[in-house]
Amino acid sequence: DYVKYEKIYDELKMILIISQLSLQLDTKLDEMEIKIERATGEKCQRCWKYDDHVSEDKDRVCKRCRKILNEIKK
Repeated sequence: DYVKYEKIYDELKMILIISQLSLQLDTKLDEMEIKIERATGEKCQRCWKYDDHVSEDKDRVCKRCRKILNEIKK
């Protein structure tokens, strides 16, 4: 259930220093499989993380950085 793990999702991305993370848990097995793939999207010009929505922003920044930049302007 994604909602159950949503809280740790962003924390794991920060700890692992990665742009994207997909969790697929199988409670029937006692093992974990890790698959590494190239992130999708474009690189944010501010934080350098890859995000699928960077191309939608005029300054080529991700939504997280856009929120921070908007707060700085206030």
